Amino acid sequence: MAERGKWTAQEFRQLVAGARTGDGEALGKLLASCQAYLSLLANRELGLDLRRKVGASDLVQKTFLDAQKDIESFEGNTPQEFFAWVERILVNNLADCARQYRSTDKRQLDREVSIDQDSLPMDLPGDDSTPSSKAMAREEHEKLQEAIDRLTEDYRTIIVLRNQERKPFEEIGRLMGRSTDAAKKLWGRAILQLEKEMNNI
Repeated sequence: MAERGKWTAQEFRQLVAGARTGDGEALGKLLASCQAYLSLLANRELGLDLRRKVGASDLVQKTFLDAQKDIESFEGNTPQEFFAWVERILVNNLADCARQYRSTDKRQLDREVSIDQDSLPMDLPGDDSTPSSKAMAREEHEKLQEAIDRLTEDYRTIIVLRNQERKPFEEIGRLMGRSTDAAKKLWGRAILQLEKEMNNI
């Protein structure tokens, strides 16, 4: 089997087929290929109020459990499509988490702090995160930024448009002078390359 994330089309189909029939090792390889990316995404998307209640690793673990239960519903044929499928599960879990905790304490909404790529919740008043968790978040942020900086301009652009600005692929295609399908494929390649760069740091 090729290095994770570098499978041939046939190898990927074999992994998916195995995962669908209960092969834990095959599913594990598929999920491991996107673990670092999902962890960084979860860390970035968690609002300050939610960071006090749930960890990024918990969300990723929940996402993996959901993916394991729902793997038969995955209809893609490429690693890029698998990345997108698992990311959607994570985004849904983030939304569920926000609804769950924020509905029990409406006051948290007033204290919510917007966190973008260039700022982390370091030493903010009222932030009871531990020093170690702050350090880990900073290290992960720096790792992500370093990996992004290593990408080509097209890859950096599409990751910003899709993952940070949440633009639909149709709009991304127009902005980048590509078709919607071409934009999807470019994003998939960019995510795989980002994962590779993060693993090399």
